[in-house]
Parts: sequence; C-alpha cells; structure tokens
Amino acid sequence: MGHPTSFGQPSCLVWLAAAVLVLGLCLVQQGAGRQRPHQWKSSEAALSVSPAGDIVDKYSRDSTEGENTVSEGEAEGSRGGSWLEQEGVELRSPSQDSQTGTSTASPTGFRRYLRFLAPFDLVTIPGKPLVQKAKSRNEVGWVKNLLFLLPPTHVDMETFVDEIGRFPQEDRPLADAARLYLTVQAVRLVAHLQDEGVVHGKIMPDSFCLKREGGLYLRDFGSLVRAGAKVVVPAEYDEYTPPEGRAAARSRFGSGATTMTYAFDAWTLGSVIFLIWCSRAPDTKSGYEYSVEFFFSRCRRVPENVKLLVYKLINPSVEARLLALQAIETPEYREMEEQLSAASRLYSGDGTLTGGDDDMPPLET
Repeated sequence: MGHPTSFGQPSCLVWLAAAVLVLGLCLVQQGAGRQRPHQWKSSEAALSVSPAGDIVDKYSRDSTEGENTVSEGEAEGSRGGSWLEQEGVELRSPSQDSQTGTSTASPTGFRRYLRFLAPFDLVTIPGKPLVQKAKSRNEVGWVKNLLFLLPPTHVDMETFVDEIGRFPQEDRPLADAARLYLTVQAVRLVAHLQDEGVVHGKIMPDSFCLKREGGLYLRDFGSLVRAGAKVVVPAEYDEYTPPEGRAAARSRFGSGATTMTYAFDAWTLGSVIFLIWCSRAPDTKSGYEYSVEFFFSRCRRVPENVKLLVYKLINPSVEARLLALQAIETPEYREMEEQLSAASRLYSGDGTLTGGDDDMPPLET
C-alpha cells in the first residue's frame, strides 16, 4: 500500500472537511426519509447490471497503485461494517428488494442507486511522529502522519472510454451499452449532489472511476462546496470550465473567483458525457457555434437522445442551462434508461449476446 507524500496543512484540512461534509450529508439524508425523484427508481433494474462490468476486467489497467486502498473486506473488519455502511453513501434505508421480493439491511442491495467514493477512515502510522519534515522534488515541507483509507478502484473513466474506443466492429454494441451506462449513472450522481445543495466543482473524466464489477463511482470531493460559494477555479480545469468560470478567471477586476452553482456542475457533466461518446471534450472556446450540428460535426455516431441532452447541459446561458436534477426527468434521459434496461438483458456476464438484436432499441449509426 502506497503512502503518497503531501505538503502543508491546508490541503489536508480541506480533504478532511470534504470527507466529513460528504459523510454528514449522507447520514442526515439516510435518516430523513426524503422522497427521491421518481425517475431514479425506474432505472433500478438497468443499473443493477452494468454492461461495463463485462469489459473492465479484460481491457482495463489497475488504477490503485499509489493510493491508500484496502479491500472492502478489510474495511468491514476495521470499522464493524463495510465502507458503504460507514459512509452511508446509499442514502436509502433498508427496504424490500424489488427484484427478489426480500427485505435486506445490507447496503450491497442498494449500490445501484448511488456511488460516492470518499475516504472511509483516517489512520496514522504507529510509532511515527504526528508531523515530520520531508523533501520531495527539491521542495521541503511538513508531512502529517494522517492517511485516508480509500476503497479500491480498478480504472478511471477516461482510460476506460479510451479502451472501448478501440473495440473491433463486432464488439461495438457492447461498447455502446457501456457508454449508455456511464451516461445514465453520471447524470444520476451529479443530480444527487444537487439534491443535497452542494456543488462538486470538479466534474471531469478523472473524477469518475470504475470498480472491478463495472460500477461507476464519483470521487475527488476535495472541491465540494455549498451552492453559492465563491471559488477560484484552477487553470488546468479550463477545458471543462463553463463560460462564466472562464470569464471570472480572465477578469482584471475582483479576485477571479467563480460563484459555484448547480449550473456549473451541469456544464461540466455535459462535457464529460460528450467525452464518453466522442473521446474528447467539446469545442467550447470563443467563437464556437451553439448547435447540435456544430458540436457533433466530427462525432456523428452518437444517439440523438445523447446529443440533445449534452446540448441542453452545455448551454452557454446559465439561466437556460439544463440542471442535472432536471435532466433525469427529460424524455431523452428516460429513453436512455429504457435502452440501458434492454441492453442489460442482452448480455451475459462475459459480455456475449444472450438475446436478439431486436431486443434493444437501436442506437444511431
């Protein structure tokens, strides 16, 4: 298990505060019994079987090197329950499973609903001082003896998308089913954050990762803030920063901070979905044309419902931009769920077809 070196107190405190905020929000929501938007339940069967799971093991590279990761079994033993239980990430109380008809108190049955990947514990190395001077890349700083433990992941989303883009022609239906799954789950995850009143602020391809069974998770909660907070967006995020964020960064007046809104996350979500289907970020630099035809002129093999959803999410107008929580109620998203449900019935565990091509609504060619 690697122990990455980090310098300075602020970054450590930011991560700790973010982890506590995520945990607190999840636990409060778990006991609140709040009714979720009805559309989230309708895709239960589709999300319970991820087409991506048929691909991850065979084509992806392990992404856990250098992270403080432990197996879910180890996490369960260390805290008296799995990391999902400790974190409360499922936001659902025990209920009857709609597919088996049995009642379960285990969070395993609810993993299809929500997947937030955040540290589940904070540990120290026994026998070592709390703070120690260290050197890294010609920089000297103070290292805290505090390590976040993270559940293991298998591959980041961008690497996964790159791999399925190389699939041979005969495997293209499976790749499209995996893209559809990534799209539906990404929208769902960002919508949950909006429902909790927070903005992630860093919805980018490498903020998503997949576990070995194919489940898509959202991570990187160090940038999480309450909606309305002002934040200086790092320049390296420019490709996935909405117009209002770029304008604030270029302004000669003020602090260069951007007000973090749900529309900010919506824009970045749309850009990530574009990458899922086109393997690159959309062209949204100055002088671009806001139209479906312009965005997808060099990426034509994308379903119409995906094109329209992306178009609405990356609207340059903050007021007119579709938000993630609104997106799950759109006809485009509902159609994706139906297509995903059909795709999940189409494939076996090893990625081979089990039904006829007529079982799945056709994707665009």
